[in-house]
Amino acid sequence: DGLILTSAHAVQGASQLRVGLADGQGFDAVIAGVDATHGLVVLRISGVTDLNPITLAAAAPGVGEEAIALGRPASGGLSVAVGDVSAVGVTVTTDTATAQSLQGTISIGTISEPGADGAPVLDSAGDLIGVVDTITQATPPPAMTALSLSAAGTLIASVSGGTAEAPGTFGVVSSYLDPARAAAAGT
Repeated sequence: DGLILTSAHAVQGASQLRVGLADGQGFDAVIAGVDATHGLVVLRISGVTDLNPITLAAAAPGVGEEAIALGRPASGGLSVAVGDVSAVGVTVTTDTATAQSLQGTISIGTISEPGADGAPVLDSAGDLIGVVDTITQATPPPAMTALSLSAAGTLIASVSGGTAEAPGTFGVVSSYLDPARAAAAGT
């Protein structure tokens, strides 16, 4: 109760955090934990009980599987974007000047609703497979990037008092350098 998983980008630069529930109640929130490598953050709200937790998918989605992103646009109501997973485990550069990147993202063949940053992405069984991240939306439409839950279990366990082994990351990104790109790069 009271832990909310979302995109770190969705709360970046915020001086105050407030979480609204479907019944209209609002609660102040604090950042309980951050995984910058995977772009995830866990918020904690207090004074709330009996929330219905969402189930984290037991396995990462596979290419071709259906993905459903749910959002609540500023205009109100509920938005739904449905698409197929087109790639998994993708590293996305978020800042070319500093070479910052997010590891393990999921590419989905649909377009996210403006303001959907941090929205849940579900599989066809209704289990959480990712979180929408709009900072990575440099991919030409139609594509939506979701943050993978590969490290979510570890992050949630660390802020809820449990223990879990953190997944290792190496920090190397590779790409094929064909002759035309090599010439353009002066290599």
